[in-house]
Amino acid sequence: MMSIMRALSLHIRQQWTWKRLLPIGLYLLMYSLIVLLPYRRLAAQYQESYPLSIVAILMGSYWYVAIVMIGAILFFSVLPFRNSFQFWLVIKLGYARWMISQVVYVIVSSLAFVCFNVMLIWLLLLPHLNIRLYTWGKLLNALGQARIRPNEMLQGAIQEVAMQYYTPSSALIQTLLLFWLLVILLGLIILVFNQLGPNLGLMLACGLVVESIFFSLAAGHWIFFLSPLNWLSIYQIKYEPHSGLPSLENVCLRLAFLYAILLGILSFRVKARKVRVK
Repeated sequence: MMSIMRALSLHIRQQWTWKRLLPIGLYLLMYSLIVLLPYRRLAAQYQESYPLSIVAILMGSYWYVAIVMIGAILFFSVLPFRNSFQFWLVIKLGYARWMISQVVYVIVSSLAFVCFNVMLIWLLLLPHLNIRLYTWGKLLNALGQARIRPNEMLQGAIQEVAMQYYTPSSALIQTLLLFWLLVILLGLIILVFNQLGPNLGLMLACGLVVESIFFSLAAGHWIFFLSPLNWLSIYQIKYEPHSGLPSLENVCLRLAFLYAILLGILSFRVKARKVRVK
């Protein structure tokens, strides 16, 4: 276990550098600013503020989710790490532990990526942000009930159903959990399939993002749920008994099934490598 943690520490030191993170951070900053500027102007116009759970509203925009997930793909694009750069460590750990350390890296880095994006949203909304988690606020309620007609298009799904069935805290927690799990899924896809073919994992991950945009046009139909990234919206999770939507537990089980498939492919490849070495 300690050897895996040391390998994880090495991965973080080598990959979390300004040279790699700055371009990705600027990309996310630029597009987040474009998306959030209409929200800032609207809040300034009505002298109101947004709760921290505004994150859940933004993640209801399939275009914004696609932009953020492309940032995640860029973040994980170097996976799997080339063995030749740390051949001494691979020999010492063994190939199986070396790959486990990269899986752990995906989990930890996904958490860091989610935290960065959420903090970026909150910082860009200052000073029109409050820390209350017991109310959606007057402005979001008015938008959800269509009592306010903004002059600019707002990215996000602001629907009255959110104010009726979700508390701000539950919507935020659910969104952060699924955001983290979906970023992990993209990281594992890149890690596993990039080993099977050059950039195969990157192509599959990008295809998943494109698929989510096209399938979002079929909201309300079964085909919509074929794209895991569409599960992030709070309006596509069962919010009341007769909504006919999959529950949060059901979505988490689906993701666990996808993880099991990816880790199964990875373990099979590790075993096949051991056989070749013998």
